[in-house]
Amino acid sequence: MEKFVPGSAEFLKEAAGRALSNSEKGHIVIDDLSEGARFSGNLPEGNFNEGSHLGVKTFAMTPGDEFGFMLVPNDTVKFLYDYPGFGGDKRPLFSMVTANPNEAFHLGQLADLTGEGNTFAMEDMRFDLGTDKDYNDIIFQVRGAKGKAALMDDVVNPNKDWRKTDLGKQVLDYATGKVVKDPVTDKPIAEPPVVKDPVTDKPIAQPQVVKDPVTDKPISEPPVVKDPVTDKPIAEPPVVKDPVTDKPISEPPVVKDPVFRAAGGERSGNR
Repeated sequence: MEKFVPGSAEFLKEAAGRALSNSEKGHIVIDDLSEGARFSGNLPEGNFNEGSHLGVKTFAMTPGDEFGFMLVPNDTVKFLYDYPGFGGDKRPLFSMVTANPNEAFHLGQLADLTGEGNTFAMEDMRFDLGTDKDYNDIIFQVRGAKGKAALMDDVVNPNKDWRKTDLGKQVLDYATGKVVKDPVTDKPIAEPPVVKDPVTDKPIAQPQVVKDPVTDKPISEPPVVKDPVTDKPIAEPPVVKDPVTDKPISEPPVVKDPVFRAAGGERSGNR
């Protein structure tokens, strides 16, 4: 990236191209349009999560590598690659100073939540165009590397400091390695296992918990159907598969000869 002028259209196109390559040059780590967060709720302006949480993601890097973060507000990395000079509220924001408009990093485009250099919040509004400094737009954690950014205490708007909320405390507990508890049951919330596709080895999105829009409680699984006589659960019929294709075979209907008895197989009429 050193051969490009920071903030120029060429710089932005190269940054987008590296992210789209999904290689050691760069990755799209979070797709906010389709991926849900580890925590869901109001911070405090509303819950804008979409999709399922895909768990912790890992990327191959070389020891000593230096890297930065780019946020494309109000559009996609592909849009940035196609139109690197578009600007406005679609202009990307960076974790390095010279790539931002008017070198706005020193004002705190990125904030360190804990001071430990691993959990950050990024403001999605450009500082040179005005920002609310709420730092609740995207919050992420980095493991295996350490970063440097302005401390959250020094840049956040005190009236919009979401860390004081119950959900904010859960996020901080998670960031600092403390046990995160369910605010209702007070029991530890277990990390969901990351289920991977056996072919691609990529995380498979887990189904979201469907909640009742009135009570905000999870909607229970469909009731078990029971036999009215025995009061025992009715088992699902086994799936019969073709031994060659291993695909399910639909059960053919049983056709009976109306002249034969079902049990004995003898003709019932006179000879």
